[in-house]
Amino acid sequence: MPTVSNSQKLYSLALFFLFVLLSNVSSISTKEADALLQWKASLQNDPNKVLSSWTYKPNNNSFNSSTKTQPSTTTPCTTWFGISCNIAGNVIGINLTNCGLEGTLQNFSFSSFPNLAYFDLSLNSISGTIPPEISSLSKLIQLNLSTNQIFGKIPEQIGLVSDLQVLVLSNNKLNGSIPKEIGYLASLTELDVHANSLGGPIPTSLGNLTNLAYLHLEINSLSGFIPLEMGNLSELIELYLNNNTLKGPIPSSFGNFKKLKVLSSFQNQLSGAIPKEIGNLISLKELRLHSSNLSGPIPESLYDLRNLSYIHLQRNQLSGPISEEIGKLKSLIEKLTVLNMFKNQLSGFIPSEIGNLKSLHSLGLHGNRLSGSIPASLGDLGNLTALLLSNNTLSGPIPEEIGKLKSLVSLENQLSGSIPSEIGLMTGPHDFLIASNGFNGSILREIGKMKSLRRLPLDTNNHSSHSCLYGKLDSFS
Repeated sequence: MPTVSNSQKLYSLALFFLFVLLSNVSSISTKEADALLQWKASLQNDPNKVLSSWTYKPNNNSFNSSTKTQPSTTTPCTTWFGISCNIAGNVIGINLTNCGLEGTLQNFSFSSFPNLAYFDLSLNSISGTIPPEISSLSKLIQLNLSTNQIFGKIPEQIGLVSDLQVLVLSNNKLNGSIPKEIGYLASLTELDVHANSLGGPIPTSLGNLTNLAYLHLEINSLSGFIPLEMGNLSELIELYLNNNTLKGPIPSSFGNFKKLKVLSSFQNQLSGAIPKEIGNLISLKELRLHSSNLSGPIPESLYDLRNLSYIHLQRNQLSGPISEEIGKLKSLIEKLTVLNMFKNQLSGFIPSEIGNLKSLHSLGLHGNRLSGSIPASLGDLGNLTALLLSNNTLSGPIPEEIGKLKSLVSLENQLSGSIPSEIGLMTGPHDFLIASNGFNGSILREIGKMKSLRRLPLDTNNHSSHSCLYGKLDSFS
């Protein structure tokens, strides 16, 4: 009787395990397919028919009545739109972004997808609440439900999805508070819940998310103090807290954000001064603290930030002088494009060093208590499209160098003397706002050469006569 060789035994064993594996894959795929079809059936609308591929497609074999088995079919891993699988046949990704789907998550069988890693339903019309069963997605890495019509609370069970790295729930109708359980998501790198109706305080547990790089809490109704624990988020790149009702000071612990590029906390009810530790944010490009009820002086450490492109400090109660240091740092000279400090209580002179900021597009200093003369160096700002200096107590003549600027000039102050002929050289579309000054002499013909002039208010000046104006004005007062 012939004997079976070891190689034959190994081959037979391999075939057996392959059969078992394929059987399990078929079983898994069928379970997940059934769950997807159940959810598809619950949807109210699929206007683009993207889910038309979600169907069993039998081959040419007929139904076997003796064994009562179905013929082979396609699985979610083959032709189903938006579905991706791993090599074992498990569904690991569902991407149905911007498909126009209408429905809810109430009939989505979360427990049927133990291997799901990526779930994206953004830019649809999904409504209803987020079911607590979402905690069944134990291997989920990214969840994006943004820009839908989801309402209700963020379930505290979200804190059980321990592998989650990206959680985006923005632009929905969520209410209630941010659950403290989000602080359990130690792997989280992005948390975006902006543009909802979330209220209550920012949970201190967010300070546990030490891998967080992007935090968007803006455009909600969050209240209370900014937690000191947020200073633990040393990996932050973007921090958006704007358009809430947060109060109290900006924590000095924000100085730990060495990688931060955007700090946006405008439109809040903060108090106190800008902390000097702001100067530690060596990567900062955008600083947006306007309309936040801040007071006190602008810390000189702010001007040490070498990467700043945008400084928005307007509509606060900031006081004291503008430091001449602002125009001395070479890297700031090359990068700063917007400097808005208007409608504060700043005093003293406008430092001539501002004229070194060659990349500046917008300079807004109006509505302060600035005095002295207009620095001639401002005329060197060749990229400037808006120079707003009105409603201060500036005096003296308009420097002839201002005529080198391209666009909007607002100079309503206590200026005197005559209007320099160089003003007629301004080429860009602009308003030339010089009312409420003490100018004398005539309005020069050069002003009439401003072909793009839109407005020229002249009231409350001492002009003895008006020369003919050749420019076309949309309005003239």
